[in-house]
This record gives sequence, structure tokens and C-alpha cells, in this order.
Amino acid sequence: MKKVGIITYARFYNYGTALQAHALQQAVASLPDVEAELIDYRFNEKLKHSLWWYLKIRIKRFFYYFTATKKIFRKLKYKNVFLQKRPAFDDFFSSDFVLSEKTYLLGEDLQNYPPKYDVYMVGSDQTWSPLVGFYPALFLKFAPSGARRVAYAPSLGVTNLSDGQKAFLKDNLSSFAYISCREKVGADLLSDCLGRDIPTVLDPTLLLTREQWSDISVSPQIKGDYILCYLIGDRAYYRDYIRRLSDKMQCPAYYIPVSWRDVGEGNNLICDAGPKEFIGLIKNAKCVCTDSFHGSIFSLNLNTNFYTFLKIAGGEKASDNSRIAGVLKTFGLEDRLRTPESPVEFEEIDFNMVNKRLENLRESSWQYLKEAVEV
Repeated sequence: MKKVGIITYARFYNYGTALQAHALQQAVASLPDVEAELIDYRFNEKLKHSLWWYLKIRIKRFFYYFTATKKIFRKLKYKNVFLQKRPAFDDFFSSDFVLSEKTYLLGEDLQNYPPKYDVYMVGSDQTWSPLVGFYPALFLKFAPSGARRVAYAPSLGVTNLSDGQKAFLKDNLSSFAYISCREKVGADLLSDCLGRDIPTVLDPTLLLTREQWSDISVSPQIKGDYILCYLIGDRAYYRDYIRRLSDKMQCPAYYIPVSWRDVGEGNNLICDAGPKEFIGLIKNAKCVCTDSFHGSIFSLNLNTNFYTFLKIAGGEKASDNSRIAGVLKTFGLEDRLRTPESPVEFEEIDFNMVNKRLENLRESSWQYLKEAVEV
């Protein structure tokens, strides 16, 4: 029996993060004669910083605090609203994650007491993003010399790299037997940086079928049709679009609150949904409105009509927007992207075409995973 240890962002109160970690562990564990577990790394490097470090950060952010008083006040006022989902997440972590026996608070804990596996795998999400920060553990620096190192669908989250970032990636990825990327733009950047062909593979959540996700979903207690709104960014244009779409469809909009803009506005809020409830809410919605990468691809996978918005200004090529624009293009769904100029309308998606493309991409992604683990 081959044992695979997966390191990725996992135990965070974010739907996409938690579900992609679960999906990859489940996918790898489904391979013949393979056991897989998530390495329980908590990314607590911030605990090492001094009080003076925190004070300097606060001073640097003074202008931001001064100009964002409304945002800060509302987030503080409604802090408990954002915390209500945590018990459901904690239940999911306990019941649906297969975790390493040891918990690692810091990267140096992994370095000093490395777990033993036949295959070491870094997973998806923005694990190699310069914007998030390069964590040595996510480049498998703790794995012993000569160990089999594999990367499944990490995301860079950017459209270009500095010379310093290219040098870091080249130095830290040279020992990997298999490297893939979640987005084509990231795969092209890595190919140029490393001088080797880097394939694009599906996000781990798309390795599992809609039937598999339906099996663990929890249906919402909402009667009748509804629009589900899962909005991470703060932009006003798509909130106005949703209000007009709700009127046009004669269908109420329900919000999973993430942004400060969606609390205290008289919205229908769903505050206590965990990952399983999140899946159920998407599956049963008449339409999903989101600026989230995982909100978009779960809608796609579950065959739920959806509209996607650009989370940051700068168009489709802006770093965070490019992930969503890329996946829409992959599945021929560019028309589901809504900009400030888009007309307010509701049209059904032809999921027959989408499902055929997904099945082909799923097959090639599974083939990569099998070869990487050497099944």
C-alpha cells in the first residue's frame, strides 16, 4: 500500500479552500492500493512575529484605516455574523478530512519532524502564489532527499513573475518529479521558468462528479426558487446587477456573507452554512451570482445556472480575475461573465456541451494524477 501525504491550504474557514483539500485527498485515496492524508499544517508563522512587527504593520496601514472607516466599522459591528459558519466548518474538518496524526503549527516543525510518505504532494489553491507568499513547506522542503515530489494543480494567482520570483521557483521546483498547474497562464509561466512542459489540470473539486458532491451535500431550508449570492469582493456594480436580476426573475436573492457590503443591508443572509451546506445551496439554486473561482466551478460542476463577476478592477487579465476568465473560456462560457455594461437577463446554460468538455478534461487530469503517484 502506497502512502501519499498532501500539503495544501486546508483548515481555513473558506469554502473553496476546504473543499479543494477534501476533494484532492478523496481523489488520491480512490486510486488502487493508495492511502492518502492531508498533512495537518496550520500556517502559524505569524505567531513568531514580535509586538514591534505588528506595530509597524499597523503604522503602514494607517492611511488604509483612515480611508476605509465604513468598511472596518461594519466588519467589527457584524463580526458575529461572519463567525456563525465556523461550527459547521469545524464539523466538516473533523468528519471529512483525513489528517496526519501529528499537527504542525509552523513550517520549521515540518522540517524538524518530517512525516514519512512514499509520495509527497503539494495540492491546489493559491499554494504557489507570490501574492499570498512563498511558504517553504508548500515547496516540500521538508521531504527527504530523493523523495518523490508531486504538484497537483497549484495556482500562481498572477499573470507575470519578477526575476526574483522566477529564480525562487526554479531553485525550489527542480527536484519535483511531476508539476502541473491549475490555470494555463500559470502553466505557461512555469514552463518558461523551468524549461519544461507543464500541463494544465483541473481544480481538484472538478475531479469529483456532481453525483459525488450531491452525496455529501445538505439541502437548504428555503422554499421555492432563489438566487444564491456568494460575493468575496467589495465592488458595487454586481450587487446592483443582482438586485435588478432578482426583480426580473421575481426570485429572492440569498447571500452567504463574506464581504462587509452584504451585511446590514437588509439582505437575506445565510450565515451558518458550512462546506456541505454550501454545496447544497449551489445545487438547489435557480441561479448563482458569484465573483469566486470556486463558486463558479461548483456551479458548473453541479449544472446550476450562474453568472460570474470580476472581483477587482482592471478587466479579465487582472491577476485575480484571470483565473475566472480562464475557466469560463475553457468551458465555452464566456457569456456568463457580467461586466458593468452587461444587460440584466437570465438565460439557461446548455450543460450538455459543458459536461462533455468537463469529462474530457477530467479524464486527462485523472491520467496525470495516476502517473504522478505511479499507480
